[in-house]
Amino acid sequence: MVAQNLQIEYWILRCSDSIIINPAMPKKFTETDFTIAPSTIPKAGLGLFAANLIDIEDSIGYYTGEIIDWESLKSGTFSSSCYILWVTEKHIIVAEGPKANYTRLINHSTEPNALLVV
Repeated sequence: MVAQNLQIEYWILRCSDSIIINPAMPKKFTETDFTIAPSTIPKAGLGLFAANLIDIEDSIGYYTGEIIDWESLKSGTFSSSCYILWVTEKHIIVAEGPKANYTRLINHSTEPNALLVV
């Protein structure tokens, strides 16, 4: 049995020491704060685009999906998924199906500006 209470959240990183953090509480965004559209990365499929400015330390949202373990992944049921997030051997999130949400469309970057917080 795999634990179902794991929470993973994307947060905006501090980009440099010269940036002043807003003393207000960080905002937690939801799907309505984003547009889902074709990615600007060639062959990446869809991407997630902010409709408004996201400040440093704001939360983009929780990465959700089916939580499986390494043995389940090896069984082949989810091996073809494009939305697999490995957290630990016992906590792998497959972001497809009814448990998944918009955060699965956050694409990789050669200049990352977000951090995954467990």
